[in-house]
Amino acid sequence: MNSNPFCGTVPHKFKQLKLLFELDISNNRFNEFEGAVPKELFDKDLDAIFINHNRFRFDLPDNFGNSPVSVIVLTNNKFHNCVPASLGNMSNLNEIILMNNWFKSYSPEEIGMLKNLTVFDVSFN
Repeated sequence: MNSNPFCGTVPHKFKQLKLLFELDISNNRFNEFEGAVPKELFDKDLDAIFINHNRFRFDLPDNFGNSPVSVIVLTNNKFHNCVPASLGNMSNLNEIILMNNWFKSYSPEEIGMLKNLTVFDVSFN
């Protein structure tokens, strides 16, 4: 669903999509209304998550590190809090791009636990 004029919120029923392995809703107008990405997203068995260039405004949930993804791109949104320490649990993670959000602190020291990580971009926060 990349690069469309979709707007609204991400439905909570997406968790019923059993064959979904990659979610790419980047470059849309999601969340012009109230709401956030459901925290259940990070419990799904996905390989990649791309939700960049939207207007999401929420705190990354504590279960963020439950995600088994190899790539996650959350660029150009408005995440308010810090990157959760659970990030250290993402053992499959190769790339994480969190640039141009509103994160308020340094990355957690658990980032050092990510042995497969090759790209880590938190610029412009």
